[in-house]
Amino acid sequence: VHLPGVAKEGLELTAEEDRLRIVGRRAWQRPAEWTSLYRESVDAPFELVLEHEHAVDVDKIHAELKDGVLRVSLPKAEALKPRKIAIN
Repeated sequence: VHLPGVAKEGLELTAEEDRLRIVGRRAWQRPAEWTSLYRESVDAPFELVLEHEHAVDVDKIHAELKDGVLRVSLPKAEALKPRKIAIN
């Protein structure tokens, strides 16, 4: 997820039953003497809700924010990964 201007302190990531919710808020304030001529992005809070199957191990979710890009890995639960079964 591209989150320009969002710091770790302004980022909230929650895992619910079958959803991953990402909320980001920018902390930057426009100086009073500035006049904005054009902006590519707004200062409104960002929210993204992603639905997933119950195949995700929520205890092992890993998130990293670097240079305005949030990377989230959603590992599969062990019980749902394919396993080789020995034949006797």
